[in-house]
Amino acid sequence: MSHFVAEVPEVVVKPGKMINLSSSKMKALAAALVLMLYVYLLIYFKTIYLRSKRLDDIMAVALKTEREMLKVHTLDKKLALQMAQVDRLYEDY
Repeated sequence: MSHFVAEVPEVVVKPGKMINLSSSKMKALAAALVLMLYVYLLIYFKTIYLRSKRLDDIMAVALKTEREMLKVHTLDKKLALQMAQVDRLYEDY
């Protein structure tokens, strides 16, 4: 079921002028790419630093709030004990 295929002569294709990496245009493009990468990484790491600093500030506020809540809780316990003591003292009346 195969069909006869005539042989085709080989044609050697020579590559044209390859991209010359030492040309001034390629050097300028590479420099621009490196500069863009540098700016991107600088912005990326600065953003990470600012986020971590902001999270540290939020954590400080959360810890301060927790301490204040513990103070209020302790004060509430003391007041409840004192109210119970006052109730016991006035049970006779």
